[in-house]
Amino acid sequence: MADFIKRVGTNGKVSWQARVRRKGLPLGGRDVHPIKWKAKYGGLDVSEARRLKALEDENAQLKKLLAESMLNEAALRDLLGKKW
Repeated sequence: MADFIKRVGTNGKVSWQARVRRKGLPLGGRDVHPIKWKAKYGGLDVSEARRLKALEDENAQLKKLLAESMLNEAALRDLLGKKW
């Protein structure tokens, strides 16, 4: 019952944070403000929002891999370019 009271305010409405958590979307950093959240996820169904989150996670992982690969390539070019 305490969890329900935390999620539902005194006016009987479910908070936007509870709706975000229920959909499994990120709640932190710059995405905390409800206007920004609604602009990004407002018209999506739950399944679409979860798919978007999964794609964003995959994109972040691929960006990290690309950055690591570019760093390794730069290090190899630096080593091979030196005169021994």
